[in-house]
Order: sequence, then structure tokens, then C-alpha cells
Amino acid sequence: MDVTEGNEKSTPEQPECFDDIRTYMRRNRKKTSTVWQELTIVKLPNRIEKVQCNHYIFKGTRQSFLPPQAPRSDSTSGIQTWRYDQAKIKEVISHMIMPHEFPFAFIEYELFTLLMKTASPHYVIISRATAKVDCWTSYEVEKKRLNELLTTVDKISITTDMWKSSQTIQYMVLTAHFVDSDWNLQKRILNFVDVPPPHNGVVVYDELYKCL
Repeated sequence: MDVTEGNEKSTPEQPECFDDIRTYMRRNRKKTSTVWQELTIVKLPNRIEKVQCNHYIFKGTRQSFLPPQAPRSDSTSGIQTWRYDQAKIKEVISHMIMPHEFPFAFIEYELFTLLMKTASPHYVIISRATAKVDCWTSYEVEKKRLNELLTTVDKISITTDMWKSSQTIQYMVLTAHFVDSDWNLQKRILNFVDVPPPHNGVVVYDELYKCL
């Protein structure tokens, strides 16, 4: 409410607009650093804000900061070319689906498509059948990489563990533990099989022997 010469003038409140793009913009944080005790924000006539040192004695009309310089041709901070890679997108999506156990139809969801189109207008919608093939391809690629890695290892320690899924199905996971060439302890899952009860030592041994 504003008061002018004894007359009350009410200012209507502006309703919040949640679909305004400014809602998602970065908010200004409070300046908590001690360096701001030595600086002052100055607003110029053209409404541009600049920072001025409180200990700046000589105040001339020239700029007190270095002018921007064009990056050199060998500089990596300049503008770089970018190329959309649909194959890489499909690979990353397959690696997202498998560990999170997303359904293949996930990539056909309307909001997921909107997200990808917002990130890149070049995105081509992928079908659930294509996603299934991509997941299998990623599995085969990672399997080949693991086999190549294990050929460089001299000794491997194998452990087994029983897992239960959300459908109460019992699985046995086979894990390999080894030390790589850089002396870092590594572990990789070799197999994941359904093991019906009973889960005694003889049954676990038989399943382990089949996996090897």
C-alpha cells in the first residue's frame, strides 16, 4: 500500500505464475563472502551494474578493467563445433534402461520425448523394439570388453550370493574379484541365473559349475 498526500492508494498484488520461464531461472544468492566488504556495486546511468573497489582512489573516466580479447586460433576456450550423434544417444539410453530396470516403452513416453526434443531438436524418436535391440547390443559390447579385461588378469577370486527379486524369484549372482595392472581392486558380475530352492551347498555348487 502506497500513501501519497494523505490519500491511500492500493496496489493490487500480482498473482504467481508458475508456468513463467523465470520460475526455472537461477536465483541470485546472498553475497556471504568477506570480499564483498571491500567492494561496492555501482549502477551506471545505462542500468548496467559494475563492481567498484572501496579502496580505489583515482576515479577517472577510463575503464579500469581489461578489454575482452578474441581467442587465438589454437585456444580451446573459443567456440567449438558440435555434431549431434544419434548412435551415441541410443547407446546412453540403453545404459540408462538396464541398471534402472525401466520398461522399453519408457522412451516412447510423451514427456521423455519432450525432454529430448528440448535438449536437442535433432533427436529422433526411438521405438521400444529398437531400445530392446540396443540394450542387447550394449550387453554384447560390455561382455566383449570384460572378456578382454579378464585375459590380462592372472588370478581371479569368485564369490556367489543369493538375491531375491520383487517377484520373490531367487537369483544367484556370480562375481569376480581381481587386481588390475594398476594394482586397483576390481569386481565384475560374470553371471546372473535363476536358482529355484532348495539353496543348499550342493545346488549352489552345481549352478556355479554350469556358469564356469
